[in-house]
Amino acid sequence: MKKIFLTLAVISTLFIGCTSDDNIEDRPIFELAEAPVITAPEAGASYVFTFETKDLLAERFTFTDADFNFDSATNYTIEVDAEGNQFANAQELGSGNSLQIPVSVDSFNNAALALGLPPQEPSSVEVRVVATVGTGDPQVSESRIVVVTPFTTEAPKLFVIGNFLNAGGYGDDWTPAATLPTIEAAEFGATAFQGYVFLNNPSPEFKILPTNTSFDGDYGDADGSGTSGILVQDGESNMRVAEAGYYKIDADFTDPENITWSARRQVWGIIGAATPTGWGSDTDLTYDAASRTWSIIIDLTVDEFKFRANDNWDDPQDNFGTGAEDGQLGFNGGNLSVDTAGTYLVTLDLSNPNNYTYTLTPQ
Repeated sequence: MKKIFLTLAVISTLFIGCTSDDNIEDRPIFELAEAPVITAPEAGASYVFTFETKDLLAERFTFTDADFNFDSATNYTIEVDAEGNQFANAQELGSGNSLQIPVSVDSFNNAALALGLPPQEPSSVEVRVVATVGTGDPQVSESRIVVVTPFTTEAPKLFVIGNFLNAGGYGDDWTPAATLPTIEAAEFGATAFQGYVFLNNPSPEFKILPTNTSFDGDYGDADGSGTSGILVQDGESNMRVAEAGYYKIDADFTDPENITWSARRQVWGIIGAATPTGWGSDTDLTYDAASRTWSIIIDLTVDEFKFRANDNWDDPQDNFGTGAEDGQLGFNGGNLSVDTAGTYLVTLDLSNPNNYTYTLTPQ
């Protein structure tokens, strides 16, 4: 049987300076007011959120009416915070004027992540109802503890492991670790992964891991040669490329029955009217394994330039121009510019998938 606890506000009486002529019956008196009481969900209710169910209803919060002792439109807000935090970092789940407020999985999950709760792990949170009328003091329900397991909304990533790690500056060969290079999808829910890896071994061999902690669920090539371009988890062989170098690695999981991969060796350069050779040819950059960046010291004029791989315009992913933000790069983006002529250290950083950047540092 559910127990409902009502919280009563302290009786408040408004005292007004008066004369002997005042009529006591005209003085306003504020009587007991009642805070709302949560009737659903039950204390201890547990929620496991997934990306597949993000558009569904997580919970329909219901509660009793707040009583402010006068007729007015009352607004109700559902708040959540980590257990024991006293709602110091309260996140809003929803609001409205009725005594039930539906909250979607997506809204509840986003609030849980905003609280810093770990994805894929259960955490206890407190929920409450806050009732307000105008700008007056709110009526607040007692909190109720529920358990939520949020899903991550970060772009998914995979990890590349192989015989190149030590020579490439990534750690010990064939050893899962936090330093493994990554390939990453463009956003959460996307299924095409990409990234740049320095396969610094005369005969590079590698595999793809779902985590950087073990070989569990590892992917390899479907053919013994290691070059079929098809990824499998059963009966797989090491993936192989012909020579050492800096590679753009792609893996596409869009079709679970036909997961594909490719690796293209690249040498990056700078090209454009701002460079000594103009748009006619690239000036190659030099790769540094310690910083995982490409760079060159070069004289630049006030004009435009781009970064280009392998002296090639044919593939739109072989050149970088303007991105979404200053300093960020986008595939086949607009021309970049030099505002002041001079000698610059030009640095190209492709080590963070989908967050490719560059800097121009005056020398």
